[in-house]
Amino acid sequence: ANFKSFLFSAFKKYSYYFYGLILGCLPFLIVLSYFNILDDFTLSFLRTVDISLFAKTPFFHSLKSFNGSFNFILLYLAVCYLSYSLLFNKKKINERIYVLLSLAITLFLLEQKSIMRSIDNQINFIGFILGIIMTYDILSRKIIRLENFTKIIAAIFIIIFFSVAVTFPLGGYTYGSSLSFSHLFKNPKYAKVIEKVSKNKNYNGKIFSFPSDPVFYILTGQNPPYYFTSYDASPRYAQKTIVDYIRGNNINYVVYNKDITSIQDGVPDYVRVPYELSYIFNNFFVFDSSDNFILMKRGSVDSFGDNRISAFASLRDHLLNINLEKIPLSEGIHKRKQLPKHSEFSFKDSSSNLDISSDSTFIIVYNYHDKGYSRITLKTGEGTSTSITFKSCPEKIPCVINLSNVPLFYRSRIIKEIDFDTSSIEEIRVVKMDNKNYFW
Repeated sequence: ANFKSFLFSAFKKYSYYFYGLILGCLPFLIVLSYFNILDDFTLSFLRTVDISLFAKTPFFHSLKSFNGSFNFILLYLAVCYLSYSLLFNKKKINERIYVLLSLAITLFLLEQKSIMRSIDNQINFIGFILGIIMTYDILSRKIIRLENFTKIIAAIFIIIFFSVAVTFPLGGYTYGSSLSFSHLFKNPKYAKVIEKVSKNKNYNGKIFSFPSDPVFYILTGQNPPYYFTSYDASPRYAQKTIVDYIRGNNINYVVYNKDITSIQDGVPDYVRVPYELSYIFNNFFVFDSSDNFILMKRGSVDSFGDNRISAFASLRDHLLNINLEKIPLSEGIHKRKQLPKHSEFSFKDSSSNLDISSDSTFIIVYNYHDKGYSRITLKTGEGTSTSITFKSCPEKIPCVINLSNVPLFYRSRIIKEIDFDTSSIEEIRVVKMDNKNYFW
C-alpha cells in the first residue's frame, strides 16, 4: 500500500511538473509558429549533437594548459560540494553557499565564450576566490560525511563522462556524417582549397586558417589552436601562442579568407593581431587563390615587394589603405613621455627622395587641431605605397604611429616619399626607438 501510494504521489508530482513545463513552453512555441521559424528552430535543436564542433566553446585540448585544468577542477569540485550541501546539509542555503553558487555560475559562463580565453589569467583569479571560500566552508564544518561526498563526486563524474561521450566525437565517428552539417563538408569551396594545397610536396596534412574557418580544421583532422580566432588572440601573449602553434605543428600553408577583414566588432585584423599577422607575411607568401581564399606557402618571398598581392584587390586595399582610428591619439596621450626628444627627421611639407629605414621607426604627427581625420602616405623604394588614416590629435599632443605594425612595413623597407595634407598636419617627425613593444 505504501509503495502504491509512493508511485501515485510520484506520478502526480511529475504530472504537475510536465504540465507546467508544457504551459511554460506553449507561449514560446506560439511565437515561433507566428513568425514561421518553428521548423528552423527544430532543425537547429536537432543539430546540438554536433554543436561542440562548431560553437565558440572551449575545446577539450585547452585543458592541457594550466589555466584550463585549474578552472575545470575548481568547477568540478564546486559542483560536487554544492550538490552535497543541498542534498545532505540541514541548512540548505547560507551566505557562503550562495556566494559559492554565484561564483561557480559566473566562472562557468565566462568559460563558455572563447573570447574569454584571452583573459584566462583573470578567470583564474575568480576560480582562486571560489577555491578559497569553498575550502574555508569545508574546514569550518564540524562533520562532513566522506561516504556521501564520495558518492556525489562519483555520480557527477559519471554524468560528465557520458555527456562528453554523447556530445564529442569518439572512435568511429565520421566528421560531417550527420544531416545537419553535411552541406558544409560538401561545399566545393573548402574541398577545392584542400585539393590545391595537397598537390604540393611539402604539404603534411596541416594548415592554418586566418582569421579562422573552423571547417578546415575538421576536414584536415587537426586540433585547432587554443586561441581559435584573431578575435580571441588580441593580447600579445595570445598571438605568440598562435605563432608557437604554427611552428610546433610544422604548418607550411596558410589559408587567408580575404572576405573576413574584421571579426564581430569591426576592428581590422592588422590592428587586433599585428604580431600574428606580421609573422604570417614574413614567413609565408601568396602563391594561389580559390574563391574567397588566398593560399599562402611557407617561404621568404615578399608578397608586397614583387606585387604578388596586387592580384587580389580587396586584400591589397585592406592591407595598404589602413585606418588606425584613435590608436595614434591614445598612444600620444598616454605614452608621449616615452618618446625621445631627438628626432631623426622633421617635415613641414611633403617630401621625396628620402632614404629612411622603417626598422624601429615611429612617425610622430602634430596637428593644428583635433577636428576630423588626418592621412599620411608613405612610398617605399619598391614603388609600393600605403595610406594611414587616423583621428587628428589636439594641438601639441602627438599622434604616434609604430611603423612595424603597419602591414607594408612588417619587413624593413626604405621610405622614399612622405605625403600629407599641410592644412591639418603642422609637422611630422621620424624617430627611432628600440623599445617598440611598449607602444602599439
